[in-house]
Amino acid sequence: MEINKDLERETLLSPIFSELNENAPQILLMLTADTLGSENTELGKKLMHSFLFSITEMPPRIHNIILVNGAVKLAMKGSKAIEPLNVISDSKVGIIVCEESLHYYGNISMLEIGRPVSMYTIADMLLTAERVITL
Repeated sequence: MEINKDLERETLLSPIFSELNENAPQILLMLTADTLGSENTELGKKLMHSFLFSITEMPPRIHNIILVNGAVKLAMKGSKAIEPLNVISDSKVGIIVCEESLHYYGNISMLEIGRPVSMYTIADMLLTAERVITL
C-alpha cells in the first residue's frame, strides 16, 4: 500500500499534531502490552515498534509513558523498543515502569530505560492526568 504524501502532510499540519504548549492538557500514554492488538503476536510487536518510532518523529505532546504488565518488556535489556524509547525520553517525556510488573517479568537490573515506580504512584498519575490514552 502506498502512502498518500499530500494527505499525510495535511494530517501532520492539523491542530491535533501542533506543537505542545503550556496550555495543552497533560496527556499520559499507558501501554499494557508489548504488542498492539491481540490477533497476531508477531504483527502486534511490529506495530508497537512502528508506533513508538512514529512518536519519535512528532512534536512531543505526551508528558509520560507508563508501562504496565507485559509492556515493561519494552524497557528491558534486549528489547527492540529501547532505541525509540531513548529518543522519546530525550525529548523530556517520562518513561514510567511498574515495579510489580518488572519483578514479574524479570528484575530491576534488567531495566534498560525508565524509572520504576509503585502502583500507588501510577494510580496517582492516572487519576490526576487531564487525559489518559491506553493501548
